[in-house]
Amino acid sequence: MQNGIVFLGKFIAFERQCEVQFETSDQKLAEELFDIVHSEAIRIFDKYSLTSTNNIMRRINRGTAESIIVDEETAGLLDFADACFTLSEGRFDSSCLALQPSANKPHISAKSGWNKIRWDNPRLRMLQGMKLNFSAIDKEHAADRCMALASEVSSIPILINLGGNILANKPRLSTNDWWIEIPITQSEVQTLQIVAGGIATASRNSEHQYFDSRNCQPIAFNHESITVAADSCTEAGMLATLAMLYEDDAEAFLTQQQAKYWIHG
Repeated sequence: MQNGIVFLGKFIAFERQCEVQFETSDQKLAEELFDIVHSEAIRIFDKYSLTSTNNIMRRINRGTAESIIVDEETAGLLDFADACFTLSEGRFDSSCLALQPSANKPHISAKSGWNKIRWDNPRLRMLQGMKLNFSAIDKEHAADRCMALASEVSSIPILINLGGNILANKPRLSTNDWWIEIPITQSEVQTLQIVAGGIATASRNSEHQYFDSRNCQPIAFNHESITVAADSCTEAGMLATLAMLYEDDAEAFLTQQQAKYWIHG
């Protein structure tokens, strides 16, 4: 292998620009791995998109109070959403994320609340009219899944960037680290060096409106953005998002979790 040769592939998924880098001199291998990552990212986006008329989210959000049986992957996301709700003391609620930003307090109170959901793996039951939204956790899940599938084919150094949710499986052979740019505001970026692991950023410019399920009030982010490094993209995304939701207590929360982080603003 010729160290330093990096193949770059780009595609659109989750309505964002995504890219993959492979350090290898084998172009055929790079193309095979790109197809794997691209296909898996699109699969997960299609599966959990709220705009699809025929996917698991359509079944979950069909507006009835009947229980459904979900597949293993979806059960994993439900378990994770439940863990986020518990760890955030109710600040992170995937039922609130399905609401429109203009929703008023009575509507939020009636149509959301993770504590109202009955989740007994693999059976899910919600009150009539409730909806779930996994868009705050599906990209991180996709990054980890894409890397797992690619790593089954090859052990070369790989960097996956799904719209700012970043994961490296190992150091670069030539330089030992990867250089990445993280948007911290609409006009500023921060350059970071990582050897391996996940990087995720939660920002004030998020497309999500978060409501504190304890009082049905919107949460106003106190920081421009928070970036967290962790072993996986899923873990990094969870810690970054929850830290933003903790507002003034963000740094104390991240310190308690023994996380590596960067707070901006």
